[in-house]
Amino acid sequence: MNERKGVRVNSDAERGGKGHGTVRLTHVDHFPPFATARQGKSVGMAITILNEAMVRVGLKAIYVPENLDRVQELVRAGHVDGIATFAITPERKEIYDFTEPILTTGGALFVRASVDRASSSLDEWSGRVVCTPLKGPLADYIREHYPHVMVRDAKDYSAALDMVVRGEADAAALNFHVAARLAQEIHPGSLAMPTEMFIETPLAVAFLKGHKPTLLDRVSAGIRQVKEDAVYRRILESSLTSRV
Repeated sequence: MNERKGVRVNSDAERGGKGHGTVRLTHVDHFPPFATARQGKSVGMAITILNEAMVRVGLKAIYVPENLDRVQELVRAGHVDGIATFAITPERKEIYDFTEPILTTGGALFVRASVDRASSSLDEWSGRVVCTPLKGPLADYIREHYPHVMVRDAKDYSAALDMVVRGEADAAALNFHVAARLAQEIHPGSLAMPTEMFIETPLAVAFLKGHKPTLLDRVSAGIRQVKEDAVYRRILESSLTSRV
């Protein structure tokens, strides 16, 4: 990856980014199976779907992977056009315009393997500590709907899972698909895998509200075309069974 004014840019995308018809999108650098930076390339289920969508509407994506706590800063600073995989929430819709959803995922609770299987209902977690990144979409949801749950900040997904393993939190509220993959990588056998989500959240491309209306429409049109094609189902099935 090249360094440019403190922003990491995938080298293959940078070479293809000369001229017209390009859109610069940031994403969390390790967010499998949806988006991950690997050997100078952005890969994953959502990235594959977006690449298909871009081709269909004459665009090319330049991906800029970044830490979770910086992706929104890149958009506000104008270093990128938008965020490639961003969960749609009521709070975020006040700040961002969202494309047609790429896919739907959701939040789940991760607990230590020594604990009985976690309930997917947050009603049963009153007075207990649940950690999650405050810049993620789940903190506001829990605080609004379950005010008696004690929400504690975690720097990122890895830190949240570490807190649970060390006993510093009773559970971690994280994206179901991403955290399940990550838990198997960094804490194999130490965490119980949830079987249900407590909330469903669509993932989409996000642009600052009112800033990119034409781009918003074009990317949305491309995503809709892919979702109407059999290739969409093949991407989902292939990505969920791979180790990306």
